[in-house]
Amino acid sequence: MHHRDDWPTEPVLAATNRLALRDEALPRHLKPSAVLLHRQVRRRLRELDLALDRATDTYLASELRGATASLRELLACHFPLDSDRCPTCRNRLGRTHEWPCHVWRTAFALLVRRQT
Repeated sequence: MHHRDDWPTEPVLAATNRLALRDEALPRHLKPSAVLLHRQVRRRLRELDLALDRATDTYLASELRGATASLRELLACHFPLDSDRCPTCRNRLGRTHEWPCHVWRTAFALLVRRQT
């Protein structure tokens, strides 16, 4: 189990910053479906932030804002910086998984697909 203090902050911050950028910041050789998934997850997180800004229960809004920030950090750890591979997910042989990995696909399923 990783503790927050054990996380590599620089790569996470770099990836988090790229999560907020336009699709042009994504590695160019990603499949169109991966770019679409990234765009939809990013859009849904932005919608949640806007809804939290309008929330009347400040305690609940604060807790949920913390949850969405944590989700962004988790997604940032699994964000491809230089290739079409997840830098975090590995198979039994130690090879990285193709992106979007299961973390991004699960976020998509819970945030986007569940909404429709």
